[in-house]
Amino acid sequence: MAIGTACHSQGVGRFACAQAGCPDCLETLLRENKGLIQSVIQTQGMSGIDYAVLVQEGRIGLWLAIVHYDPARGYAFSIYAWTAIRYRLWRAHFYADRVEDDKNEAAEAG
Repeated sequence: MAIGTACHSQGVGRFACAQAGCPDCLETLLRENKGLIQSVIQTQGMSGIDYAVLVQEGRIGLWLAIVHYDPARGYAFSIYAWTAIRYRLWRAHFYADRVEDDKNEAAEAG
């Protein structure tokens, strides 16, 4: 069963349409590029964080990449999105470590 969209934008035009607020184009781009999230998680070796949290952070990174992508700069979207997703994952990893350190300090003090 094929999922049809009301918007018929394709290629680079789909990014402009999604950035203009088209939910169909945004959802299509998220769905088409969700494999990038899995790839980044696997290659970055993120341990100690719940997998669901990593996927959610990856989706936020992918969404940000779609919203801010500018094809005129000459980069492939996959490279731009990879960087945005990786940033969100490492940010989540940093904050998870920080929370864990705070818990350990509180336990030692208490």
